[in-house]
Amino acid sequence: MLSLALHSRWMVSRVESIHAAGGAAINREILQVMADVFGTRVCQMPVGNSAALGAALRAAHAHMLTKNGSARWADLIASLAEPLANSQVDPDPARHSFYRDMVSVYAACESHALGRGPDPRPSLERLRHRAHQ
Repeated sequence: MLSLALHSRWMVSRVESIHAAGGAAINREILQVMADVFGTRVCQMPVGNSAALGAALRAAHAHMLTKNGSARWADLIASLAEPLANSQVDPDPARHSFYRDMVSVYAACESHALGRGPDPRPSLERLRHRAHQ
């Protein structure tokens, strides 16, 4: 989740919500970690093969655009991509605060491993100290 949070920053400055699909999305503990890392609500989707659903929805959207000249993406997915009822997982603010700090330490470790940054051990020690408070 830390890697996902770090490497998805270029797409959006703040994630408003996450709709989780696929095999791991059935695990509420994994969804809780996702909610805590991103600091946002996570909802479980009823679809197991999300890549296939995404491809089918994109194809349907393209077909509708070609046939009708216009089609709203939101209208297309409204009935097909609704989260499961009562599946929302909300973040814990204290854990989100810790994970927010952990993402920057993870980034420093990754940068160091790639030979692009200084030794991250001081950052790791500060994070370890914070975790034991």
